[in-house]
Amino acid sequence: EQCFKLIQAQNFDFVTYGETFWEALLTGGILSAGGTMEALAVKCDLNVFESPYDEVDAISRLADQVLQRHRHLREVLDTVLCRITLWIDRYDPDTQRKMAKFIVNHALAHGAGLQTVAKLQQEKRLVEGGEAMTFCSMVFKEFLSKATIEKLNRALKEGKAQSIITLISSAKRTPSNLYNALEAEDLAGLAKWMRTHTREKRCDEARTGLSLIHISEPTRLLSISYAVFCLKKKKKKTSKMT
Repeated sequence: EQCFKLIQAQNFDFVTYGETFWEALLTGGILSAGGTMEALAVKCDLNVFESPYDEVDAISRLADQVLQRHRHLREVLDTVLCRITLWIDRYDPDTQRKMAKFIVNHALAHGAGLQTVAKLQQEKRLVEGGEAMTFCSMVFKEFLSKATIEKLNRALKEGKAQSIITLISSAKRTPSNLYNALEAEDLAGLAKWMRTHTREKRCDEARTGLSLIHISEPTRLLSISYAVFCLKKKKKKTSKMT
């Protein structure tokens, strides 16, 4: 609260320096090419990278207060978060975990989609090296500690993320390997949910793709009568006898 009041009292120019503000709040510096950090003239001690894990919630609340007053900065924050995650392999696991927590707090507080996951899916270097799956697993765990799998699924869709199987390296990109990877990251519940819903989705698609048109009379005389169900694919003129 005191930090927010100080920022407001200084009449900070968020329009011009919005990206700089978010980079300083997240990393303590300015993000340069290759994921390196440039120090600020005045160091920002309150930042996600250098704060203890338990203090990330307080930093998230500060970010929320800024966004409530300056709504145009949400898109800027999303851009900066995506830019930082492109170099997530440069940071130690503890820093990655704190970033995952901030990303989830932001998504839940503002109904923001998980655009960072979509961005990582497009970064071949991180996908093939396994870093994309490792970091996204941290994000999923943080998210599921505070919300349901259904809400996580919506956040992924809103962030325009593809199927999370694309986080698996191309040489191992199969459903079974995805489930095994999730279970190895202590996400057995998510793996089970995906197995169930993937199977149900296929069944639903099969049911909606076929329609019962009639029950025929026996096609030949036998002592035991029987019926033939005729099914056809929707939007097609010809029918297939089964």
